[in-house]
Order: sequence, then structure tokens, then C-alpha cells
Amino acid sequence: MKEEKLFQSLQEVDYDGDIRGVVEQLKSILSQVSPPKSSSIPASGIVLIGGGSGTPTVGRALHHLGISDFSVFANTGEIEKKDGQLVGAGLVRVTFESIDFLDITKQSTQSRPEAERNTWHTLLDQKGDHRWKRNGYLIVEAARQLWGIQPAIDFINGLMNNGYRVAPTTEERTELKFVIDGQPLDLYEYAFRADQSRLAEELVLEPAASLGATAKQTLSQAKVACIGPGDVHFSVGFHFAVDGFTEALAEVEKIILVSNLTARKIDIPGFKLTNFLDWYDRYPPAGKDISVLVNKAGVETDEEKLEDDVAGDQYGRFRLYRAPIAGTALSANKQLIHDEQLLAKALAPLLPSS
Repeated sequence: MKEEKLFQSLQEVDYDGDIRGVVEQLKSILSQVSPPKSSSIPASGIVLIGGGSGTPTVGRALHHLGISDFSVFANTGEIEKKDGQLVGAGLVRVTFESIDFLDITKQSTQSRPEAERNTWHTLLDQKGDHRWKRNGYLIVEAARQLWGIQPAIDFINGLMNNGYRVAPTTEERTELKFVIDGQPLDLYEYAFRADQSRLAEELVLEPAASLGATAKQTLSQAKVACIGPGDVHFSVGFHFAVDGFTEALAEVEKIILVSNLTARKIDIPGFKLTNFLDWYDRYPPAGKDISVLVNKAGVETDEEKLEDDVAGDQYGRFRLYRAPIAGTALSANKQLIHDEQLLAKALAPLLPSS
């Protein structure tokens, strides 16, 4: 099937119909397409590690530097709910006993500057009558049932002509849990805990999950790992809970951490930069020096800003690089996000020359 015909066929699907029927219809359409060829690891050697909104901002920043061949690792440990009911990617995951495609879809469609996106990005990112459901969740699930997880993700990124590759840190079905007083809480129990000043003592996966083959190969060839920005508990911490991830990350030559702009109350309440760095000191490979990009200019936000309380440019193993990197746009959950062009300018001297 030619790409134009494929696009037309997928565009005509009623994505708000019965979820099982929609996926069967999508499978029927995709079965007329040649199975995707195995994609190679992007040549730049840059891998982005984080969540669904912050990491795509770094991806867009790299595009402004002329770098489009990077890798992105997706958090797949959420079961999306609204008012206790399964919605969006959570509904897809549970219905089909699949993995979480929420961040996979967002990273695939949004890690490229908006001006460079095509009609495929629009189709995959489109939300139907139910605002929690993206078409991409259903399309990638149908492709997964036909070809497997990584081929399905490579397929949709190929349709969008993305130069980057998105991969789940683990391909195993698992859920991120937050341990308080020895009791594991799910994401929503933790997010709406009565005492939001209490932080999780530990992040664990239930069941335990191991580093995926694509993620392992990517890290073995990586020159730079860029971590964050993103919720440290809900987004970034997931990756460090995957068995084998920290050990593989230790082999990467350079680690860059992009600090958050705000101290989100349900994530890092009352945090200053020292608290933020102390949290990260628990997780990346021990003894590994880390470069940190810190916002230098003022932040206009209703949320509490992440105050820079570090004197000088060194804090333990963290080397700080300060630059104006704050933007004015907000993510879907109303968090202030970085300015992609300012972030590109700040990242440029920290990246290896091509």
C-alpha cells in the first residue's frame, strides 16, 4: 500500500469507536503494509532520558543545532487513569495486556520542532472526543500486535520521517511504585497522598523489569546521555528502577542533567537546587561526574521556582553551567517548560563536536 493511500485509510478510521474494534480495523489496514525493516542505532551517539514533555523539548533543541539522529528512552511504567477510571494509554495497556504507550507517542510526535512536523505527526498526536486518548496509542498498539514493540515504534517514526529513534527502557510490562513506610503506592495514590511533603523512600517496579535489548544496545554505543528535565519521581526515576539501566549508563562517557525550572508540589515540594541534585546523586552511576544545565534568568510561573542555592559552579560531582533556558509555554499538566532555542544554545558547548 502506498503511503498516501495508507494515510487516507488511517485518517478515515473512527478512533472514538469501540477500542477493540478500532484496533482490529487498524490491524486490517496495516497488514497490507510491508513489515518495517530493523532500524539502526542513530549515529550521533546522543540518548535522551526522561519523560513525555521535558525530553521532547531537548529533542527540539537538538534539531535547532542540526542534530536529528538521536535516541529517546520512554517511561512505560504508568497506567493512565482519570478519577480512578482507566483512560487513554492506560485503557489501551490494560485492554490488550500491552505496555504503556503514553510517553512513547508523545516523544515520537513532539521531539521535533513544530514547523518541521508533517501530517503524520498531526494524525498520530490527534485527540478524539475523549481528550485523554491519542490516535497514536491505538495505531502503535495495532502495529505491535502485528510486528512487536520496537518494530511498531520504528514504524510510526518512519511514517513521520523522524531522524531520531524512540525506545522503551524496558519492553516488559511493569508499573512504577512509590514506597512510603514500606508500602508501595501506585502513581495516583502517591500523587494525591495526604501529606505531599512526604517523599517516596524508594522507587520500585512491580513486577521487576530488565533493560530492553534496544535500550541496552543504544547505551553501549552512546557518547552522551542527557537526563531530564521532568518530574523526578513520576518520569525520570522510572528509568533508574529498571534492572541493568544504571550499569549500562555507567559506560556512557558523558552525562548531562537538565535541571527543572520549578519545584512541583506533588513531585519535589519545597526543593531547591541542592535538594534536586542530592536526589539525583542517589541514582546515576556512583562516582560519575555530571554536567548540569541550570536556568540563570528569572522564571515567571504560578508554581514555586526551583531556587538556585548553590554557591559557585561545583556541587559534589555536579559541574554547573548556568544560562537563561526558561521558556514561557506550559506543558499539558500546566508546568513551565524550557525554551528550545535557548536550551540549544546552552547545550551546544557541552556536546561533543561532530
